[in-house]
Amino acid sequence: MKILRTMLNMILWPLRLLIKAVLLLVIIALTLIQYTCMLAVSFATALFTLFGGILIICGFLIFLMGLYPVAEMWKMVIAGTVMCLIPMVGEWLTIQLTYLTLLAKRWMLT
Repeated sequence: MKILRTMLNMILWPLRLLIKAVLLLVIIALTLIQYTCMLAVSFATALFTLFGGILIICGFLIFLMGLYPVAEMWKMVIAGTVMCLIPMVGEWLTIQLTYLTLLAKRWMLT
């Protein structure tokens, strides 16, 4: 029985080493994708918040000046709010990538 276990370990050891080498490449790729997403989300957040804020302010101003009816104001305010919320999807994706990276690191250490 002990000989069988030793032979099984001799067969599985190179396989485990190969899996960990591939997993290291996956961790490096996930980390690069994660940092790229973080950079893109930070720039997108600034731009989308700026444009969304401009839409919201313009929506209220065109109503207060009497240029368009209330329905148009609400369309612009909702569009501006949605634009301000879009970067949250990117933040969620970045968090999920971070979670996957941590899971891969933990699995590699076991």
